Amino acid sequence: MALLHQATISPTKLAALSAWLPGRSWLDGPDVGTLSQLGAYRFDDPAGAVGIETLLVSTGDGRLLQVPLSYRAAPLAGAEDALVTTMQHSVLGPRWVYDGCADPVAMRALAAAILTGGHEAELEIDTGAGLERREPTVRVVGSGTSPAAVPELAAVAATDGPDATVVSAGPLVLTVRRRLDLPEPTTAGTVRSGRGAQRSAGGAVSGRGAQRAAGGAVSGRGAQRAAGGAVSGRGAQRAAGGAVSGRGGGGPRGSRRRPRARRRRP
Repeated sequence: MALLHQATISPTKLAALSAWLPGRSWLDGPDVGTLSQLGAYRFDDPAGAVGIETLLVSTGDGRLLQVPLSYRAAPLAGAEDALVTTMQHSVLGPRWVYDGCADPVAMRALAAAILTGGHEAELEIDTGAGLERREPTVRVVGSGTSPAAVPELAAVAATDGPDATVVSAGPLVLTVRRRLDLPEPTTAGTVRSGRGAQRSAGGAVSGRGAQRAAGGAVSGRGAQRAAGGAVSGRGAQRAAGGAVSGRGGGGPRGSRRRPRARRRRP
């Protein structure tokens, strides 16, 4: 369960991204225009210390971006280059906001969802008068099975490419898709472990074949679509931003079973 607060923040998330996104190698252009948020999903930090959220945003010219973020109460040592902004939160005080691909807590949460068949965190908001449930705007689900071993990650190394970020995370390598309006690259959306298991990761609203974005919707073959941040589909479906499918299936080595992403109903 992710606990949110009814609060004001300065700068806003979209204002911070408008300043940070230009210059990213995967943005393909110096100007983002007016950003619009299509949806978001969160994962839990078991220690309760780090906020973990992925935003799906569109630019003024129709590019569809996936931006994992982490929120911390103190600077993350060694991650100065990944700092998105410092933010003032009216309830929690100062927050350091990082590119989630450079935060080991965020990447372990993503890997855990993929490997164990987990899903986005349920949301509760503290209104000051009590707690209220909030429906997620994006639902994601992993194709692994529980129990599955999820390694501890003391540090990660993120390398940006033209449309994805490759994250070396202990024994895992995660490829997090950044541009959801482009066709899925052959190396995107995978997690590789030392035993050769491969699963879709972090990344992408995708289907078989070419992927397109129109009005914030992303679709491909296989009857899969994301509209307004929701994800649904049949067959070989990969879920938006935490997507999971591939070889290995989280089962014993040599298993021929191919995991499928399961549909979660709102």
